Amino acid sequence: MFSRGGGLEQALSLERFGRYLDWAAGDRARAIELYTLNTQISESLYTPLQMLEVALRNRIHAVMTEARHEGWFHDAGFLLTASQADQLAKAVEDVGEGGRREPTPGRIVAALTFSFWTAMLGKEYETLWQYNPAPHWQPPGRKGSPTQGFLRPRSPRSAP
Repeated sequence: MFSRGGGLEQALSLERFGRYLDWAAGDRARAIELYTLNTQISESLYTPLQMLEVALRNRIHAVMTEARHEGWFHDAGFLLTASQADQLAKAVEDVGEGGRREPTPGRIVAALTFSFWTAMLGKEYETLWQYNPAPHWQPPGRKGSPTQGFLRPRSPRSAP
């Protein structure tokens, strides 16, 4: 498809395609193969990453709803990073569609970005996960990170 006339470089920009040319030591055909391989790998990771995002957001929201309430992310001073506050404001705006839809907690949760949810596991929230929401996250006597057992089932199958 892009094998003649530099069409791939024009479509991607020299800056983007240039990395592949560098990796291929200037061999344009090899650079196209590398770009194609990268695209295929990215495609194969899309569904698992999408499922990870959904599982992570739903799990965090369920635990925080149990520990606090359904709209926990609106609590003054709860969000500890400016980027999360910005992402929340954008999600509320996007969900509300200019006042045409009610920005319910469920809709807002679904609209928040993956980076919002991964930030919830960052160092800023370590104290939250150690002491706040629910003791079933880290059974007594468990060693390791406070978030280590975060995605484990809530009903224990066996003692740690």
